[in-house]
Amino acid sequence: MVIKIINLNNESVDKVIKLYKKCLGLSSLNKTIAVGLHLQRNDEIRVIDLDGNTLKSVNVASENLLFEFLFTNNGIIFSDNHCLTLSFVDWKGKQVWEFKSEDLKDPQGICTDNYGNIFIADDISDKVVGISRDGKRSHVFLSEKDGIEEVRSICFCKLESAVFISDVNGSYLAKYKVLYE
Repeated sequence: MVIKIINLNNESVDKVIKLYKKCLGLSSLNKTIAVGLHLQRNDEIRVIDLDGNTLKSVNVASENLLFEFLFTNNGIIFSDNHCLTLSFVDWKGKQVWEFKSEDLKDPQGICTDNYGNIFIADDISDKVVGISRDGKRSHVFLSEKDGIEEVRSICFCKLESAVFISDVNGSYLAKYKVLYE
């Protein structure tokens, strides 16, 4: 029920932020932190500053706990691996769009590129799916035939225009250049 901010230069704890709900996933943007909070099926994503002050909060209806989400200036993108969907809600909690595809069997890691397109790692289908920022179009970028298995985490490097992926055990890490046409 706490977030610890650690100084990586000297590996010391700089700050401890106490929260009074079960903390799940984390996402950060512009010196703020979004944390998934859970208390008896009342899921909330709260954005806090580095001192722990609440800046905004939105209740999110999800069949699963909010581990995998990404917060943006306009709202929150989150995966629901129970319903096999990816959703975008604005800061008022209104669902802007929902993406569902046969390519998603266990949507996990989420990241965005320089243009706001979304990449999602799918553990069971062994795929990385790219989704347009409006949630209307998708494309399978990587699959088992490319040598990926049980892909769980994904991160987009904006400087290199590349995605880094890792597997469920953390024993596999790969970098793939993203080319745009």
